[in-house]
Amino acid sequence: MTDIASAAGGSVRSLSEGFQRALQQSPMQYVKALRLDAARNELLCSGSDRLVSEVAEAWGFNHLGRFSEQYRRRFGELPSSTPRG
Repeated sequence: MTDIASAAGGSVRSLSEGFQRALQQSPMQYVKALRLDAARNELLCSGSDRLVSEVAEAWGFNHLGRFSEQYRRRFGELPSSTPRG
């Protein structure tokens, strides 16, 4: 976050406060949501040949159980229940 704040010309604190004000979430929560969205999109677009564990790992989720729980909370279904395209 330090690098991002520096690139934006501010401090880590001002970056965090800006995220809270604009998006009602921390920068890390925002990044995690982006990663979950990308993983879901990959599951929706991939055929059944790609394992959920492969998709999770590709998007930086190293613990499959935690990934599945976060995914279920965000999308209302387990990643294994997501229709494949």
